[in-house]
Amino acid sequence: MTFLGKILTVVIFIMSILFMGFSMAVYNTQVVWRDVVKGTDEKPGGLEAQKEEADQEIGRLEDDMEELRQSFAHENAARKMAVAYWQERANIAESQLREKEATLAQLTIALGEATGTLESTHVALAGITEEIGVLRGNLRLALKDRDDKFHLAVALQDRLHQAEGMRRRLEERRIQLVEQVARQMRVLEHHGMTQWDPIPDRPPRGLDGVLTAVNDEQELVEISLGSDDGLRVGHEMEVSRGRQYLGRVIIRRTWDDHAVGEIIPERLQGPMQPGDKVVTKVT
Repeated sequence: MTFLGKILTVVIFIMSILFMGFSMAVYNTQVVWRDVVKGTDEKPGGLEAQKEEADQEIGRLEDDMEELRQSFAHENAARKMAVAYWQERANIAESQLREKEATLAQLTIALGEATGTLESTHVALAGITEEIGVLRGNLRLALKDRDDKFHLAVALQDRLHQAEGMRRRLEERRIQLVEQVARQMRVLEHHGMTQWDPIPDRPPRGLDGVLTAVNDEQELVEISLGSDDGLRVGHEMEVSRGRQYLGRVIIRRTWDDHAVGEIIPERLQGPMQPGDKVVTKVT
């Protein structure tokens, strides 16, 4: 045998071994699909049983899915109802919000107007308070004036009563004087005299007056008594200051309410001045 033959023999042997290995591998990997489907006594539960179990599981899953679909439909309907309810509530709330915003705007405007009114009210209140203070002051003055006038009215009432009493006394004195003058007139008529007949050396008794002016250069004095008091030209009057005797004057001229007298130098005891007392001459 040649060398090439030997090589070919070896190659054939190796190929035989390889094909035998492939055949064994194919045999080992051969599957009996009937047993796989139906199952065997050693391995029950083939693909058919698994398919039935799968179909049953699919049925259960479809039932569960149907229940889930119904539940989802109910939940979806409930959700839609809830959404509709809350949408309606939201619409109502939005409407109320718009109303509140409009009310807020109105209240803001009203607040501005009220603030302005309040400020003007404060100003008016300050003016009224000041006016009240002035009125209170005027009231106090009016009350004081009323009290003063009341006291004055009381005093005037008292003076009126006094004056009324004095009037009654003067009326009584007037009646007495009228009777006295009537008696004196009868006496004068009886002696052939009138009330105007002069009595130069006998001035009326009880005359009491004062010096109103003094002229030392001309030695003349003015007296607060006149012809209405019974003074006549030639009557003499005594002048004194307190207990001090100052001298004597003789009447040179008379008027109704005053007279002018001349100082008798030889009877002068001291300087005379206005305010000194003048009385009828003491005999």
